Amino acid sequence: MNWVDRRKLKRAYVHLLAQQKPQVFLTLATNSMISEADMKRKLKAFFAHLDAAYLGRHWHRKSKDKRVAGFYALEKVGINTHAHCFVTFHQGNKIGQKMLTDEIWSKLCPSGTIDFQPISDAKGAINYSLKEMECAIHLSNSIGDNIGFVEDFHSKQ
Repeated sequence: MNWVDRRKLKRAYVHLLAQQKPQVFLTLATNSMISEADMKRKLKAFFAHLDAAYLGRHWHRKSKDKRVAGFYALEKVGINTHAHCFVTFHQGNKIGQKMLTDEIWSKLCPSGTIDFQPISDAKGAINYSLKEMECAIHLSNSIGDNIGFVEDFHSKQ
């Protein structure tokens, strides 16, 4: 795939993902060199802890419209692995959400950091988060391997 095609694909992703209307832009950094699989395990645990905090003991049985929703893009995998997450919360306020995400990420990834930003320009934030899509050096995997939906972590029951 050439540079022009990668740029067109990125624009299509930005347009599609902006339609999800995310509320919060999270950057979850590990500040370490972990694999894509390890980062996805951390993300799965992170979103499960958020759902448990808001929905209680049987959070995994709740419908997806009550659970935390969104999507993520992984960057710098194996170097300084981090995820840009675009999240929609169905409970809580921004102050409580920020405190909770900070607490959960610090337990799951003690060496890591988190940046919590309410979204004012979804397309701009998504465009920034997908910057590696245009770089040929980062395309050893399928282009979509580092992009996923929070819903993908939900149990298929």
